Amino acid sequence: MPENKNRFSLFLNKLHFKGFKSIEDLTVKLNPGLNIIIGKNGAGKSNFFEFLDSAITSFYNRSGLVFKSATLNLNDKIGNSFDFDINKIAKQAFHEEESLIPEDQYSQRLTVNNSLIFDSEDDITNTPSIQLNGKQLTIGRYLHTFFSKTNYDIFTSLYVRFNLPDKLAGISTATSLQIPIYNSFWEFNIQSTFLSSVFYRSQFLFVEIRKSLIDYSKENDNIDREATFQILEPQWFLKNLTFPENTINNLIQFSPIKGLRFNKNIAVYNDEKTILVENLKLEFLINEHWLPWSQLSDGTKRLFFIITEITEKDSGLILIEEPELGIHPHQFDLLMQFIKEQSSHKQIILSTHSPKALDHLGQNELDQILIAVYDREKGTQLNHLTPEQIQKAITYMNEVGYLSDYWLLSDLEE
Repeated sequence: MPENKNRFSLFLNKLHFKGFKSIEDLTVKLNPGLNIIIGKNGAGKSNFFEFLDSAITSFYNRSGLVFKSATLNLNDKIGNSFDFDINKIAKQAFHEEESLIPEDQYSQRLTVNNSLIFDSEDDITNTPSIQLNGKQLTIGRYLHTFFSKTNYDIFTSLYVRFNLPDKLAGISTATSLQIPIYNSFWEFNIQSTFLSSVFYRSQFLFVEIRKSLIDYSKENDNIDREATFQILEPQWFLKNLTFPENTINNLIQFSPIKGLRFNKNIAVYNDEKTILVENLKLEFLINEHWLPWSQLSDGTKRLFFIITEITEKDSGLILIEEPELGIHPHQFDLLMQFIKEQSSHKQIILSTHSPKALDHLGQNELDQILIAVYDREKGTQLNHLTPEQIQKAITYMNEVGYLSDYWLLSDLEE
């Protein structure tokens, strides 16, 4: 995981899940980089992703949870370990007449380097402050603020499901921006992390414009509105709503898309306090033609979404569900190259039915494979290859050919 000089990254080292759909009792050890889950239909791969995404979200928001319990062990690269436990409170633990809000139906505990520092059920246990990475930290009453007080990136998950969202504002449908003249924050409703980041970056440019147009001799109404309106015309947005170079390079290298732009028919309106930008929608350069989203193939749409979202995600965990769906075999090979490249500094878990995905693992990376099976007693299980299975696979790769061929000929998924 890349770490700048001021912040640290975390990776999910181990987890223990209970009580969600096909998952009865599941323990999994993960790798910091790429993890590939492969298995038959009905083994519970999608249930695992749903559970994991929900468990990570529960660190910050306990509403809408439906699982029994989860334990997440997060590590950094300098030896610190964080164990987060969340458990559904048994009904007998509170009076039947009590109507608990969703947040109070689950308890939370956090252990740092084997020391319990937070327990939502026991205020006496809570440690008021701890020493971590040379910094004294006050824990507070609420756990969701913990990472914001540390030098760690916020640990969240990006879940790329097998089916894309029905509507992607600014991509599949036009979207709008509301820009309050007296406020630095733009207002927009965007599902795409990638497109949101484009707007946020341009927002910072607007902040600098506001600073240059403030009349500091006035206490109120000190923004030159007319000058602001003259600057923020359609051409300003077309010029300054720019895309990260690394995202464009990844699209060019790993997809048929060779360029992005916003359509030129955007409209800008204003009143006394707000600028409204409408009809913002992406266009895509493919085979030397600019095309709208509606004219892209399903596979190209999926490639665009996966590549842009993963490129934009700098920290936390990335979950990708069956990336091979709807994608040409050659394009899937390129996509796996991209995912493997990104996993050198990001933690990624992908599920697949395609043994071809395994060909992107080296002989020393076979422990990154997880076989999904359904056990009648424990439910969904994710098993690493045994040392004997790894050795047989390596022998085949050395003497015969690709790991995917060995996988198809073996009984590893039985």
